Amino acid sequence: MTGKTTLRLGLLALLLCVAPQTWSAVNCSITNSPVLTFGNVDPFTQTIQDATVQLSWECNRGWFDSTANTMCIYASPGNGPIAPRQLTNPAGGPSLNFNLFRDPARSVILGQPGEAVSTGLAVNVSLPLLQFSANGTVTLYGRLLTPLPANARAGQHVNMLVNSRVAVRTGGTGQSCDNVIPPVSSTYTLQTQVNIQDQCRVETTDMDFGTQGLLLNAVDSTSAVRVRCSNQTAFTVQLNDGLHASGGNRRMRSANNHHLVYELFRDAARSQRWGSAAGQRVTGTGIGPGNIIELPVYGRVPAAPSAPPGSYSDTITVMVEF
Repeated sequence: MTGKTTLRLGLLALLLCVAPQTWSAVNCSITNSPVLTFGNVDPFTQTIQDATVQLSWECNRGWFDSTANTMCIYASPGNGPIAPRQLTNPAGGPSLNFNLFRDPARSVILGQPGEAVSTGLAVNVSLPLLQFSANGTVTLYGRLLTPLPANARAGQHVNMLVNSRVAVRTGGTGQSCDNVIPPVSSTYTLQTQVNIQDQCRVETTDMDFGTQGLLLNAVDSTSAVRVRCSNQTAFTVQLNDGLHASGGNRRMRSANNHHLVYELFRDAARSQRWGSAAGQRVTGTGIGPGNIIELPVYGRVPAAPSAPPGSYSDTITVMVEF
């Protein structure tokens, strides 16, 4: 009897379960809340003011998306033009010009597609097989343009660069982000700001009573205190009693140590003393570092027929509080 052997081949089915894709494309975004600040700026300082800000970014891709990409970072103009961008004080006053650049030399303005300047910052993003996310930081460069307006206002000036775009060019690194309109991946807001300090400067002119004979009558003269302050900076000007005062009276002194009483006033009628005590000071409000506020000083030497001949002088210290 001849036997038969039956061979059966069982096929093992291998099932590969693929989860649904989390991303349908390469997506990139800015993950921090960046603030570009120029800090506190003295309006009398006319030097270029530079600052930097770091942006943190993150990119993600799906299983079948491009592994080599170029992320394009842009920045919107905010509340004005883009070249130059402008910082404004909510209370009013002139805008301060600044700009944002993609390079440390500050030679290429960072723009946005659809604006007068549409240059972007290109960042290579490599996401090899089995790597689905990457992150890093980039630096943007700011410059506050000078000179500042002559009537620059004190206080905080801001510009919120809302809807600044992040886009992705897939299919390779090293692609240009300039003058192209790639699909928008996300948007972010870059806050920019500067604080213009309350500052004042003061100058004075000499008061000359001239050459007189016998002082049978009072002799009058005038001079000026010239104040320059940040726009809208409140200030107070006080004068001390000089080097030779005695008994509440200002006095000039001669080389022979003789004294001659005189007084300084806030008004042409010479009825309101200008001193350092409360109620004797002059107040005002600045109109900008490039604009002088001239405050006249009215002087009077009372009649003094017995005053010895000589050249009399005194020095007054002017103090400006703001």
